[in-house]
Amino acid sequence: MIRLLSLFLSSLLLVVAAPGQVKVRTDDGHLKGDLATRIEAAERELGTRAGEIIITGNESITRTVVVGTGHTWNVSGMHTLVKGANHRGLIWMKDGSRLISQNNGGFQNDVTRLSRPRMIETYEGMQPLKNVKPGADYDARVGSNITVEGIQLKDIPGANPSASINAALNFGNCHNCKASKVWFNGLNDFGVQVGGHAYWADKYADGVEIVDCLFTKVATQNIAWVHGQNGLIARNKFVQSGRPNQVHVVIDIEANYSSHSLLKRIKVVDNIIDFTEAAGSYGGIAVTSSAPTVPTEDIEISRNTLIGKSTVANALSRKGIELAGDDLRSPDGKRITIADNNISDFDQICIVAAGDQIQVLRNRLKNCSWGLPTSGILATDLTNSVIKDNNISGRLAELGFQNVLKKNANNLVEGNTLARIIGTYTTTTFRRNVISNAQNTGGAIYHSGIKEFPGSTGNVYENNKITRGNGGDQFGLQVQAGSSVRSVEWLEPATLKQ
Repeated sequence: MIRLLSLFLSSLLLVVAAPGQVKVRTDDGHLKGDLATRIEAAERELGTRAGEIIITGNESITRTVVVGTGHTWNVSGMHTLVKGANHRGLIWMKDGSRLISQNNGGFQNDVTRLSRPRMIETYEGMQPLKNVKPGADYDARVGSNITVEGIQLKDIPGANPSASINAALNFGNCHNCKASKVWFNGLNDFGVQVGGHAYWADKYADGVEIVDCLFTKVATQNIAWVHGQNGLIARNKFVQSGRPNQVHVVIDIEANYSSHSLLKRIKVVDNIIDFTEAAGSYGGIAVTSSAPTVPTEDIEISRNTLIGKSTVANALSRKGIELAGDDLRSPDGKRITIADNNISDFDQICIVAAGDQIQVLRNRLKNCSWGLPTSGILATDLTNSVIKDNNISGRLAELGFQNVLKKNANNLVEGNTLARIIGTYTTTTFRRNVISNAQNTGGAIYHSGIKEFPGSTGNVYENNKITRGNGGDQFGLQVQAGSSVRSVEWLEPATLKQ
């Protein structure tokens, strides 16, 4: 009888969530000890069953705890991760686990300069590999089917003031993993990292999604995708990023060269990047690599809104979307599409197009740069590509071509509306573009027209509308030997309003 009563009382502590699933609370008194101890006991109570662990209050976690396979942690309140000098996150997620909150409950880092500000890891990624290269003993193994949803991740104000290159949420080489509606708030480090060590051909991120998240006051890279394929970065919002006197890129798809590094089939769509209150020197979306041999292929960057102008003192907006690094060297990207984006008020360039078989389509660009290099769109080492139906207006409405390692060649430039096209390029067709100085608004005095620089040859111009040259600030159409002009409709220079 006593045993039956004991079993009955125990069953009351397991709240039925769904057929075959149970809920275990950590706050109802049946589990003893600090929060980490109670979580561990709740995990044992669930065992191999699918189920949910309810975590409430604002208690700290002081050592590593593991979310079990098939288990969900439902978190409310803000729980401090007291790490000391621990270089790894304190929450490790096994395959098939979930971490959720319905009210922005979550975790905040209390880290020192001795620590790395990582919070959440995959369990598999934290398992060491033996006999590997120094520094690659973890962050390599593949986790899978992990979900983080609705959680808030933040740093205690003043924690880790020197920043770091480690992410609060580290998916590493995860397969079919997802961050949804996560609030990355006030982080002095990266927000989320996708991809880990790339020394093995069978270890890479695959099928990772980062969707509907909010990033506020993240000091460095908000999203760092360093290795992997088949990714989705969609419908996220980024505000108040950066810190004074430091450089950051909000969405940084950038491989650090290793023998098996890859960046393939990644979509960056429908995001809002608002730099109105950004600090430091910043860029929007980058697809680059530290080595030209890294496969960087079949990437789409579409329907994003990037607002470059900041009201913060000494802030500098660099590039909106770039397919080449700071030295403008291309990582030899292939089949990358930049389409239907709205980009405005960048101090350098709105779009840097580089690589082979690149599509730059239907983007609306305004107030792209005032200093050098000065371009709405800068094509560098661009081949077999299409720049079509873009509208560039404002301070300097320009398409510029620049050779760095190889020639700009075999491209099509069609149906664009802008103020001028200049630079060095070969065997490129320009068709049905409108080149009008009226696109230079706000009293801009830059030249209008088309001007080939020495080294250009073999280009064809047909059915373009171009502001008539005047021997001075209007170029008209100036081509080098070997290029041909088939037809032009001349426009009279517009009077620019101050």
